[in-house]
Amino acid sequence: LVSPTYHGVLSDVEAASRLCRAAGVPLIVDEAHGSHLGMAPGLPRPALSRGADLVIQSSHKTLGAMTQAAMLHISADCPLPHGVVPQALELVQSSSPSYLLLASLDAARWQYADADARRDTAAAIALAQQARCRLSQLPGVRVFAPPGGGAAGGGVETDPLRVVVRCDDAGSGFDLDEALIERHGVYCELPELRHLTFAFSLGTTQGDVDLLVEAAAQPPRHTLQRHAVPLLLHPSPKPLPKALRDVTADADAAPFAAAADDAASAPAASASEAAPAAPAPVWLPLPAAVADGRGLTPREAFFAPSELVDAREAVGRLSAELVC
Repeated sequence: LVSPTYHGVLSDVEAASRLCRAAGVPLIVDEAHGSHLGMAPGLPRPALSRGADLVIQSSHKTLGAMTQAAMLHISADCPLPHGVVPQALELVQSSSPSYLLLASLDAARWQYADADARRDTAAAIALAQQARCRLSQLPGVRVFAPPGGGAAGGGVETDPLRVVVRCDDAGSGFDLDEALIERHGVYCELPELRHLTFAFSLGTTQGDVDLLVEAAAQPPRHTLQRHAVPLLLHPSPKPLPKALRDVTADADAAPFAAAADDAASAPAASASEAAPAAPAPVWLPLPAAVADGRGLTPREAFFAPSELVDAREAVGRLSAELVC
């Protein structure tokens, strides 16, 4: 189970734990982006305190450990026999570990318990909330707002230190990310076609928030819009039925707060200011092996022979490259 996701959305680990216990299987949680959870008031509790049996944390992502440093936590209630996990690790771990990485993990452990670091993390939560409020007031900017009141309220529980912005009104997220870096020195944690995810931490300052808001207020919409061509897989070149398009569009946009000013009430742009029309989607056919139900298992795909072809010749074929 992956919790939280790259965007900071947590799974219901407690419910998953109950199901796993009933089935007699251990619950393994990939908490790569959650090493800081529980560090300060306002942060969700970590998976280990929610019933997970094995938890893997990439301590270098949200704590101060060096790159590649990670921790594996084993619950005292883990149903696996004693010694099984260390024995399995011997098969994949080096017998000559880096003591620089080990020392940085020890420093990250102390950092987690440090009072000053916890105070700075609490301050970062407040800065992230300030950024959400200020960004949501900008024209054309929509900020992810999880429905409900967290896990206790039946809604979606999220990491408050992740700020997700929908940017399809400003063009491709990848191009917008490059523009933010080149023109403002603002680095996004995760750029995607239609979204940008920003990561806040105990090192975030008020100046960082001001720079982010200033940069978002000056997006190069018109110069980037031409690149935002969605590529969609569909068995036929025809688009989805209108009713289905409406449903998926509403569901996709629902978690995002609307821009402060309604586009319908905004004054019409002049001919020189008008953004180019949104490009039509490019419908790609499903690979024949998938459309015909002849898909490959991950093992078959990994060991299958492959060849290097031109991108135009790759349409409709299974990719041998790992897509991350």
